[in-house]
Amino acid sequence: RLAKQPIVVGDTIQNLVRNRWYVPEDAGLLDLADDLNNYPSIPAVAVTDSGCKLLGLIIRQDLLDLLGRPFGRDVLQKENVVRVAQNSKTFRQEESIISVSEQIGHDDLAAQQGYFPVKSSGGEYSGIFSVQDLLVHLSGLSRENTVLAGNIHHRLVKELQILETPEYDILAATFRSANPNGDFSYIRQYGKNTWTIGLCSTPAEGVVGNMMATMLWGVINTYDFSRGLVQFVRQLNGLILKSFENPVGVNGLFMDFQASSGGLTLCDHGNGAGYIWRKGQFLKMKTAAETTSLGTRPELNTEIFRYQLKAGDLVFLMNNSLASQQNKAGECYGPDRLRAVLEENPKTTIRNLRGLIHADFKAF
Repeated sequence: RLAKQPIVVGDTIQNLVRNRWYVPEDAGLLDLADDLNNYPSIPAVAVTDSGCKLLGLIIRQDLLDLLGRPFGRDVLQKENVVRVAQNSKTFRQEESIISVSEQIGHDDLAAQQGYFPVKSSGGEYSGIFSVQDLLVHLSGLSRENTVLAGNIHHRLVKELQILETPEYDILAATFRSANPNGDFSYIRQYGKNTWTIGLCSTPAEGVVGNMMATMLWGVINTYDFSRGLVQFVRQLNGLILKSFENPVGVNGLFMDFQASSGGLTLCDHGNGAGYIWRKGQFLKMKTAAETTSLGTRPELNTEIFRYQLKAGDLVFLMNNSLASQQNKAGECYGPDRLRAVLEENPKTTIRNLRGLIHADFKAF
């Protein structure tokens, strides 16, 4: 008759076992059917030998369908359960859940059905888990990983950085979207009155996007920028290609600022845009005619453009993530909106300007 294995705890596939029912191989098939009628919550049972070694699996519904055929009970009344036991894919109880999920067929996962027995290293029956058990666990794991990656990302990458000095101000801001991704801005001083400033945008959302942003943040905060932007871009491109199996297309707008001289170097890899607000004019900064996202191919054609800033100049960098946002009318948020904000607030501080642009974007 039916028996039940004890609960075993562990950080493996055994954690997913919710069903520990089994029946010995010499049990009568009709006896098992009667037992299952008394325990309607049991979806499947294992068949074992006298040493509790796993022999096969019986799915409740399959057995009831078999007995429900014309003369089904009459034909099978003298048969033992081993007669209809199925050879199902079996997993060892010490296997990791992720490894098991990769071994289960896509069709079973997509159909959200199927039962799989688990056995010990010695072959003894240990329990049964279902595809639904696995999917529920993976869903919870995905949510936990998303929260964890997001927390790491938000601790490392600040939504607002601002530096105010008597000679110049620098502000970098990221407007968080409804779908969190790996976009971020940064400011880093790497020499006396020498700064690197940039915007990065990853194509992925959730865990992957946050992982990519964290990796980029690590490179930016450890690279020796005195070696120049071109070398930095090449090194970053190579790292992205090595880290991800498929091309990912990270967009970046990178700037080097020599505060003592007002010299500025700009490098665009991802359809960003730079503007200089100078004496009431909103001037577009020149970037490469064709830009290639990082992480798409080993060889990059990296162009840099140099500018000399004057007193009173305001430099504004905007990546494609902001410029591509559309309102209900299908209009993109572009430089004309920024120009209007600057024209309406010519004397405002850079700190207030960030709030004004954010408010204008939300109104848009």
